[in-house]
Amino acid sequence: MEAPPCLTCNGGNLCRDLAIGFSEYDIQKYELHVKTTAKAIEAAKQYGRRDMVEKQEKNLHRYEGILTNLRQGNIIFGRQERIKRKRGRQND
Repeated sequence: MEAPPCLTCNGGNLCRDLAIGFSEYDIQKYELHVKTTAKAIEAAKQYGRRDMVEKQEKNLHRYEGILTNLRQGNIIFGRQERIKRKRGRQND
């Protein structure tokens, strides 16, 4: 499985309209993504599907990064520059 479009559609970056962390269920959702992706990697290894392992490992790293940020209480936006402008900050 390729990466979900919301995580890569913007030239390999987050979708511009993405916002993760507003729902109380987002942590649970990404915990489930991590678990199911890890299981998919195990299955792909058993069947010698190195191509699938590589794709799923990329997804796993994305999901783990998102989950870490959510657990730290952060909200993830696809349009960081827009959020900064609203706060009166310059783009980095």
